[in-house]
Amino acid sequence: MTMDSIGIVLTITVAAFIGILGYAIGIRNARIVSKRMTQRLNAQSLELLDVKASLSEIQETTRNQPRRERLLQLVLSRLQTANRHIKALKTQQQARDKAAFVELAKLRLKAVESQEKAERLAQIARTATIHLKRLEQASPVTQTIDAPEPKSYGNGEPVKVSVVDQNRLDGTAEPLTKVSNRDSARLSKLHSSNEASAAS
Repeated sequence: MTMDSIGIVLTITVAAFIGILGYAIGIRNARIVSKRMTQRLNAQSLELLDVKASLSEIQETTRNQPRRERLLQLVLSRLQTANRHIKALKTQQQARDKAAFVELAKLRLKAVESQEKAERLAQIARTATIHLKRLEQASPVTQTIDAPEPKSYGNGEPVKVSVVDQNRLDGTAEPLTKVSNRDSARLSKLHSSNEASAAS
């Protein structure tokens, strides 16, 4: 084989190697590019899905807006009704508190009047007791004694004689006369003799 033939073979071999190497590099680059494009497509697909989800949510919100407004109006109406009930209950409670306060004031007034009346009655009772004691001290006190049985005028029964006590009357009353036991005996004897004379 001549030198020209060897050169041609080497040239063909190098060209084939370069071609194979270029093909391999091209395939590798194509795979990288394809992978990147796939990633981009996937990312775009995800973004598109997000956009679709957002659009669906917006559409659902738009469709539900009247229902939400009705629900909001219902809630507001119930809230207003509850506020009216609360105000009515507060008014009733204030009226009950006022009535209870008035009733308590009346009870306190009655208690004060009852206490004053009781004090007046107690004062009247004390005054009456003092007057009664003064009357008892001013009134003559009588004492009942049994006179001795008469000795010489028959069988007369014992006579009860009331003797005035020695207490003085209140004010300018005259002093009472003291009656001794001897005078009492004489009075009883005279009474017995009078009875005997009447009997004879």
